[in-house]
Amino acid sequence: MAVIDDLIRVFSPSGEGQIHWTSTARSALRPVLLHLRRTGALPDENSEVLVPRWVCTALYNATQKICFPSTQDTSSLRGVFVYHQYGFPQKLDRIAQRCRDRKLFLIENCVNTVFDGPSPQGMGETGLASVFSLPKMFNTVLGGALVARDPELAAFCAEYFRDDEPWISRLSRGARWLHDSPLQIRSTPFHETVYSISDYGRGARPADEALLRADIEGDAVGRRKANYLHLLREFSDVPFFKDLETDVVPFAAPLFGPEEFLGRLAPRLAFEGWDTGIYRFDVARDLFDPHFVSCVPLPVHQNLTTSRMDSLIYSVRQEWRSFNGQR
Repeated sequence: MAVIDDLIRVFSPSGEGQIHWTSTARSALRPVLLHLRRTGALPDENSEVLVPRWVCTALYNATQKICFPSTQDTSSLRGVFVYHQYGFPQKLDRIAQRCRDRKLFLIENCVNTVFDGPSPQGMGETGLASVFSLPKMFNTVLGGALVARDPELAAFCAEYFRDDEPWISRLSRGARWLHDSPLQIRSTPFHETVYSISDYGRGARPADEALLRADIEGDAVGRRKANYLHLLREFSDVPFFKDLETDVVPFAAPLFGPEEFLGRLAPRLAFEGWDTGIYRFDVARDLFDPHFVSCVPLPVHQNLTTSRMDSLIYSVRQEWRSFNGQR
């Protein structure tokens, strides 16, 4: 029971809302959008929902099956899909108030987010529902979570996830079994097919649930947060992480700095085997009015040992000193 309680706390800090385990974050989003179509909040496939400008194509494709994902604020919007970039909270008070004023529904995309206590700034606790992606933050192959807070949505989801799986969901399970089996079917088209079909899966695989529970029991959330705080302490003398919260458990830590320095740091880290590059981070934290700034995201995941983190810190520090010495 303790592990179950920990799982609930990780995805719903307040304990409020109905939690469902799903195949992916996209398959968690699907019933929310279907409910909104059923209630008339999304009259047809042309109904616009505001989404961030930089999320993956797969999310756009999954949304477009039910409504139209728009990257621009227009008078035709029906709702918004708030994405907490790298696990850092958007300005939910401002965004939620704008949604109330314009009668827009709000869904939170928390795929880069987990919690280790009360959620900062109401993150994961606002709007109709929140969706999560397990592989982004844990050592699972697939898996997602849906937290439904709206009573009508919760009732719809209770029926949606109780129904016998349609043939497409059974096909999804079969395809995933083949993908994971000793047959070792690893072709790109097959992988893409499995990934696409997973949008329709209505439940998580037992194997992924077991991996998730193992991570929770092993304090993966605490180790991830410790790695993040380790970075902040080591670079407290340099404004690399200015204005970033300390009470979050992020997917990655966006390092800010001069463009020339970032242009030197990113290829060095890539050469050393770190999975990073130059990306854009919304420092305004407002998908209605974003302000993107260049950054190099640094990994903080729970599988990084202290020695590996120190190696990363050494490379960043050395590149910073070299950059300053040549100015």
